[in-house]
Amino acid sequence: MATQQQQQQQQQQQQPTPQEMMAAYHPLLDVAVPKGIEYSTLDDTVMGGSNWTDSFIQQTGFAFLIGGGVGTAVGTLQGIRQTTGNPHMKLRVNGILNAAGRRGSLWANSAAAVVLTFHCSRKVVSLAVKNKDDDAINYIGCAVAVGALLGAAKGTKQGI
Repeated sequence: MATQQQQQQQQQQQQPTPQEMMAAYHPLLDVAVPKGIEYSTLDDTVMGGSNWTDSFIQQTGFAFLIGGGVGTAVGTLQGIRQTTGNPHMKLRVNGILNAAGRRGSLWANSAAAVVLTFHCSRKVVSLAVKNKDDDAINYIGCAVAVGALLGAAKGTKQGI
């Protein structure tokens, strides 16, 4: 019995730690391996614990995905409407996929551009006002700036 316990202890002592395994994998990789489980709370992730760039990238990505999904759905419906009289199934499917791809990419890029412009204007407004709090006035000013910038591309009459 004593010899089996000693053998088990020797085997446990011979097993490398995670730090030793990382060092053996790549010695220049200075990675701090956590000793236990790390939890992130709701306050750290959703309630403003992330910095501006994390929020910027995350919300632009969400807008791109949501815009792509909605645009694809709209394009699919548009393609179905346009190809109802076509008797050939292969041409009908091709028309539906073309419309879905066209509308999906258009809506995805447009939604991402709106969110990107909003975040940039929000950063400029917060730097200009030197107000650390995100209050309603900052958001209203940013929305007006986004509307003016994106509407200006249509011309002066339609932009205002």
